[in-house]
Amino acid sequence: RPAFQDVRVRRAIALAINREKIASEILRAGEQPAYSLVPVGTAGYADGPMADFKSMPMAARIAEARRLLAEAGYGPGNPLSFQYRYIGDPDSRRMAAALQGMWAAVGIKVDVSVSEKKIHYNTVRAGDYDVSENNWFGDYNDAKNFLFLTQPSADEMNVSKYASQDYERLIRASD
Repeated sequence: RPAFQDVRVRRAIALAINREKIASEILRAGEQPAYSLVPVGTAGYADGPMADFKSMPMAARIAEARRLLAEAGYGPGNPLSFQYRYIGDPDSRRMAAALQGMWAAVGIKVDVSVSEKKIHYNTVRAGDYDVSENNWFGDYNDAKNFLFLTQPSADEMNVSKYASQDYERLIRASD
């Protein structure tokens, strides 16, 4: 989608998400805020890379998100708008409402679309989405269980369609 080709837009969307609030007030089951594709505590990945804004106060993140959106040509007269797809379970419903509010706080208009799990994942695998919920539970304690999800060779598991051959080469070398 054209708007998402701009790294400033993608970064603004990420900055606006209050991960601490999601973990402590929305999910409330001991989850840790997610700042990496690989969860905290994964074996052999203790000091893995995290989003560079992890220690930035939320107010500063919001200000930076607004600045980036304005720089990319979005604002009150021309808000960024997109659809957020999610699964209809209770946690996902609460998360969708929270995300919609967090993005609204930086001037993004979000329409939410809920569907049954099988329909949701078929739609996402087909690439028919702007922004989407995607869940993955590791079945073994290794970073590869998460990193493979963005390998070009992961086929339909790589729902983001990330296609870096450098990344593919590095993952294969690590294997």
